[in-house]
Amino acid sequence: TAALTTQACVGKFLANLLSPENANFKLLEAVPVSNTRILVGFNKPLDYSRGALNLSNYSIPGLNLVAVEKGPETNQVYLRLNPDDPVRMQYQPYTLTVANIQNIFWDDLLPGPENRSKQFMGARWVKAVAKCVAPSGIKPECIATGFNTNVAVQVSGDYAVATHYRWRLWNKTDGVWQLPGGGAWTAETPISTTFNLDGGTLPSKEYRLEVIVRDADGAWQPISDVSSYEFKVDNTSLNNIGLANTPGNITSSPVTAISVVYRNCVSLPNYPNGFPAPCYSPSSPMVDEVPVSYQYRIGYKAGSDPTHCTGGGYSFYDLRPGESDPDARKWSAVRSTNLPIVENLNSLNGSGCYLIQVVAADNVGNFQCNTNESDGTAGACSNPAGPGSGSINDFFATKTWQETRFLLDTTPPTANFITSTLPPSTTSATSFAIAVDPTGLHRYRYRVIGTGFSGVWSADKIPGLTGELISGAGLTSGNYTIEI
Repeated sequence: TAALTTQACVGKFLANLLSPENANFKLLEAVPVSNTRILVGFNKPLDYSRGALNLSNYSIPGLNLVAVEKGPETNQVYLRLNPDDPVRMQYQPYTLTVANIQNIFWDDLLPGPENRSKQFMGARWVKAVAKCVAPSGIKPECIATGFNTNVAVQVSGDYAVATHYRWRLWNKTDGVWQLPGGGAWTAETPISTTFNLDGGTLPSKEYRLEVIVRDADGAWQPISDVSSYEFKVDNTSLNNIGLANTPGNITSSPVTAISVVYRNCVSLPNYPNGFPAPCYSPSSPMVDEVPVSYQYRIGYKAGSDPTHCTGGGYSFYDLRPGESDPDARKWSAVRSTNLPIVENLNSLNGSGCYLIQVVAADNVGNFQCNTNESDGTAGACSNPAGPGSGSINDFFATKTWQETRFLLDTTPPTANFITSTLPPSTTSATSFAIAVDPTGLHRYRYRVIGTGFSGVWSADKIPGLTGELISGAGLTSGNYTIEI
């Protein structure tokens, strides 16, 4: 029985060996799995001792093969390229030609290029892709636009897995790109590890980040094809803002409509403190100095004359009562500069002295000062120890805010005659000249009701004995009433 079984096995082996199907041995495919590794497949299992691991049996014009090794299946091999070779595989067509290779049945490859050659599309090297991933809310493209805070940067491969990366940072000084510290690349860093760029401590200027990655086969992205990102760090606060449409030092209008504007006007010697607001040049602004957003707060103290509105002593309203920080709740929410400050002061305290202070931010969010700090501390918006008061009249100082002060007077005055100029209640005089007491008055109006008078209110008149008198002549008998 054993002899019969052995004969049957030998017979089956010889039948397979001599099968015409086994003789149809040919190259099946060539597929790049990375920039330096190509998977080559045949239609039959290979006898690796018969030419399949001989590098000279493989040829790809335009590429320098450095090794051949067994593939994941018995009908496959890997061809290796040198990752340090200046001639790297590109995304373009290539042709693989093989020869002198046999399968496990010792069959040679079928003749003809259709059996011994395959065209394939090459795989270029993996390129680095960098994006911002922290802090929360940061835009992923911040390294291509700019930032002013500490950001975490994550690196990956663009179309395939990368395992490590290196980076370096250029800066532009006096219009010339420079590499501090000799321009050395960082050490190899695992792709799972982020790195930080601190826009709060980097000097305000232009930067170029360069990044290269290494793929799973150890091939680095060539420096000649480095991934680069140019961005600007701007952590310098603006200070060149103005307030337009501010009330006069005394006003009777309780509703404000104050605008925050760019102010780029200095004219010496006529205006040693700069022009009063509004004063801005929208035709030629400095982009970094244009206010994009702002916050404001409103202070109040009692007063009945504009001179009472100078100095301190103001109490500030809680514009954001929901804020836990007592200093932050005094300031409004951040608003776009295309929205004016519209407040009805009658809903606050009505008549009295008001102080409206504004802090603005530039196009990357640099505010003039920190509204979360307590007054009088470093960085606060009203630090008395800081340089300058930041007021409109302190144009050349480092501004911590912009402000306007005014007296709101919504209480009508009471007009009185100067009694010594009044005629008696019954008189034979046919004319009169009456003066209005100027105390507490700026202007007055009057009307005369009686024969010969229209009873219409006059234009504004100046009160006082030396001002404009109420006069009339040619009176006839009858009753006359003068109202002021």
